[in-house]
Amino acid sequence: MSNPRFSFSFILSLLIEILESNSSNTLLSQYFNIFSLVLYFSQILSYFAKFGFDYYDEKLSFLLNVFYYTNFANFLYIFQSRSLLIFVYVLVILITISFYLYFILLSFLQLYFKIKWKTKALFKIINMMIAAFFKVFFWMFILPFLEILINPLNCALEGSFVASCSEKFNTIFLIPSFITSFLIIVMGIMHLLLHSNYKFLDLHDINLKLNIFSCTGFLIRCSLPLLFPLVYQKIFILIILMHMFAFFSLLNFVKNFPIRSPVLNPLFSSLLLSFEMILLTMTFWAYFGVLL
Repeated sequence: MSNPRFSFSFILSLLIEILESNSSNTLLSQYFNIFSLVLYFSQILSYFAKFGFDYYDEKLSFLLNVFYYTNFANFLYIFQSRSLLIFVYVLVILITISFYLYFILLSFLQLYFKIKWKTKALFKIINMMIAAFFKVFFWMFILPFLEILINPLNCALEGSFVASCSEKFNTIFLIPSFITSFLIIVMGIMHLLLHSNYKFLDLHDINLKLNIFSCTGFLIRCSLPLLFPLVYQKIFILIILMHMFAFFSLLNFVKNFPIRSPVLNPLFSSLLLSFEMILLTMTFWAYFGVLL
């Protein structure tokens, strides 16, 4: 039997081992899953706050502000600090790159140095953190991370995290933003791919699995911060994308039954329906002045 070789599939197998060995079904994680699902949909609705519409209804305006700050990156808008933006920007890049470098390191230790990292206390602690981060990242931090990477590229837009900047300032961020955004999207697809593994089928968790519907919905979700600077004057494109996200999420839910928990499954369907109803309400109010 041939020895395993360093490859992307080998890194994925290591990630599966870490996720499987650090999974838990505690009451705390159940509450956390509920919170994650609420943020999952709220962060997408946060982009309505950037459209510049006048919502004269106080309740709708308040709700919109709540959605806006569920995308954690938008707290940077309050400070309007270039230094803070650069610090958080670099931190996002370091976190993303460190995730990949860690698994490359584990692969080399296991394949070429025959080190049994699973028995080492330090690696056990790091693996627990990695497993928690990987789960939290997909549901709560993909959009904020992408927002932090993309926002500095065009700080002339409403909702920019800095008050003013130059073309040179924008250009500095271009290449790092492109590379890191790509790595983040790959991490999201890895999450979908790994949770298609049979080992995760019986876990009472929020584990979307890789298929055409979940992948399309995920890419649409990522496209919101990526496309926002390009189609800011044609916001109907982003609104259509939001409705498409709801449509593909519904198809995935009906066809593939992605969340099997008796608690989280009805919650997901309720949040999805609420998401579409709020989206329709805001769309009609923004374009027709009609509050459904």
